[in-house]
Amino acid sequence: MRISNLFSAAAASAALLVAAPVLAGEASASAEWRQVAYSCESGQELTVAYRESGSAVQVQAADRPAVKLISRPAKAGFRYGDSRHELRGDGEAVTWRIGNKTPVRCTSGDPAAQNLAAAATR
Repeated sequence: MRISNLFSAAAASAALLVAAPVLAGEASASAEWRQVAYSCESGQELTVAYRESGSAVQVQAADRPAVKLISRPAKAGFRYGDSRHELRGDGEAVTWRIGNKTPVRCTSGDPAAQNLAAAATR
């Protein structure tokens, strides 16, 4: 019985050592994203997580799953998109479009929105 207790303790320690890098990786990955809440003219709430590098965003609308979009060229401000979704903006205002639907204009009172938008245009 004593040997089995030692084996169980060793196995538990090994499992913690294997899991530790994964948890540390998740913490550092979430640290590179900054979230901004937006209120839209349609009454919809939108949460946008900006990657600090400016290469991508994750857009979460209340009624839909989160969508990850990559940076696209823009004449002014910033633009992120994929084949179906597009987020454009400049400062605290963004325009969110899904498919052929009419784009929805959203604004944020969060001071971080201005800073993140500036970082996205670099």
